[in-house]
Amino acid sequence: MKKLSLISLSLITIIILTACGGQSETTPQISERDQNLATLAKVWGFTKYTHPVFLTGELCWDEELFNLIPIIYSADADDVNDILYEWFVGLGDDGFDEVSIVTVRGYVSRAVWERLTRTQWVSLVNSPFSDHFATVSIIALLDEENLTHLEAMQEELSWGGFHSLELLNESDINLFRMSDFSWINESYLGQPLFEQLASFQAIRPLDRMRAPVYFRDDIINSVFTNQLPHENMDFSDIQYRLLGLFRMWNAIEYYFPYRDILDRDWHELLLEYIPKMLEGDCRSSYELTLASLSRNLHDAHVVFTNTSYFMYRIMGGNYPLPAFLLEAEGYLVVSEPLFNDILLPGDAILGLNGKDIDEITSDMLQFLPYPNEEKALAYLSRFGLWSQYSDMTVTVLRGNGELQLQLDLNEIMLQAQLDGQGMNVTIIPSHQRLENNIGLINPAHLLHNEIHQVMQYFIDTDGLIVDLRQYPSDFIVHTLAEYLVEHRQVYAIFSNPIVTVPGVFLKEAQGYSGGLSSHGAYFYENPIVILMNESTMSQGEATVMSLRRGENVTVMGSNSIGANASTTTLPLPGGIDMSFTGIGIFTPEGGQTQRIGLFPDIRVDRTIQGIAEGRDELMEAAVEFLLR
Repeated sequence: MKKLSLISLSLITIIILTACGGQSETTPQISERDQNLATLAKVWGFTKYTHPVFLTGELCWDEELFNLIPIIYSADADDVNDILYEWFVGLGDDGFDEVSIVTVRGYVSRAVWERLTRTQWVSLVNSPFSDHFATVSIIALLDEENLTHLEAMQEELSWGGFHSLELLNESDINLFRMSDFSWINESYLGQPLFEQLASFQAIRPLDRMRAPVYFRDDIINSVFTNQLPHENMDFSDIQYRLLGLFRMWNAIEYYFPYRDILDRDWHELLLEYIPKMLEGDCRSSYELTLASLSRNLHDAHVVFTNTSYFMYRIMGGNYPLPAFLLEAEGYLVVSEPLFNDILLPGDAILGLNGKDIDEITSDMLQFLPYPNEEKALAYLSRFGLWSQYSDMTVTVLRGNGELQLQLDLNEIMLQAQLDGQGMNVTIIPSHQRLENNIGLINPAHLLHNEIHQVMQYFIDTDGLIVDLRQYPSDFIVHTLAEYLVEHRQVYAIFSNPIVTVPGVFLKEAQGYSGGLSSHGAYFYENPIVILMNESTMSQGEATVMSLRRGENVTVMGSNSIGANASTTTLPLPGGIDMSFTGIGIFTPEGGQTQRIGLFPDIRVDRTIQGIAEGRDELMEAAVEFLLR
């Protein structure tokens, strides 16, 4: 058997040198205090995610920061690096003298996979199982103490189910540095602190179950549940406020898979948001500062829960405009009035209570992580419009004329109760036959594993529509693909965080779909249309990526929202939870999907006239396409 080859830790250095651009060491109009606190945020965050005393839970990383903040807050700039050096060396451990990365790739049984996931010194990235086997890549960080262990384990793996073993060289490893380590240099930190941090840019084998971040074994996603929520924090206490800012900033710095496509430099934003966080003294200012920073991620998966003033300030009031809205032709348009006939479908909103709609949406969007400017209104429409007052003056464009409409929400709701009106609940079937023998699947209403029965029912149809403008209630990425994609093939490439080097992602795992594997599955040979627009998100986008590999599949509509793959949740001080994308997903060719979304094969946009007439223009276009 071939002996395992070792890849030097110089690989990490290469990655660091090719990182996305770092911040300048001096930023104009930034105070010395804020510069000092930014250095603290970086050194503390780096230590939190790399040092054994934190990774094993021996010391409380929050408590250490609380001890440092008042010292650094008042320190002279010339003393900050010495203070942080003394703190760092006081934690113990000398880093690594001889450390290497070992990489192997092979075909492994489920039993061996489950055993490997319990091995603390490896990062695993796998492709989905097929017939109880998976392709697995192992990235192991080893020193001499563990080298013999791995060599012995390799022999055991070779008979335990690890097949087609392939040793990799550096050019075969798709490692991508998301975090920016350019600040770890002698000029910025001083020689003593620089040398200490430089020896800790990887992690020794250890039990991470009490660490600030550990990883789900099944999909290799980051988990932050060990971080304390501090539910009863004092929102005027600068230590807690900075903890919230530093915790979010570092979690994104090391474990957000799309740091490289942000519009703003993440390090410059840290310097910008430190004084913003220090200016406030209440819960509202704390929450809104975090929301404003998160907007720069442009990640539609970002959601804050357990907040108090957050939604009120963003929405502009407690009273919702009684209507559902959609984006069409650059306007927010009423798609369905609620409990009133004052607003009509097709009304384009021009203003609310004397305030121009552009000003309203601009105020809202400064706190919302919309993917890009093109999708801003479509993203915002899901939140609706809100008012501080129950009496509303709504300015609309109806036809060619501008109207001012008066609505009293209290009166509207009272009348709805007197009339016994409730929300119109339309029972939507999971599937149905349309005219002309066309099948329609509504994924949001599927029962678990119902897709097999549905496809048996549609076996004799002349065409099929899958409406993925709705979020699937069942995971059909693979099960429906069995019928629409004749041969098994790659539909996506995933980027996962690796355990051994914080801030590095491995763009390696491949998602496969298609091919007949379920009992009774068959290849549907007639034309299929997938419907997609800005409501297509996350699992819906993954489903489009899988199904469109079929040779008879056409995707119609507009771009999806561009927030795909699995999310993770970060607890923040104040009892707040923040979700964000934790795993990257790319096209089979390695192309971007985040923020830009998936592109349709045939573009079809809704129109104001179509909304006014109550038409589903995309569904009409799909039926017309299938009847050609």
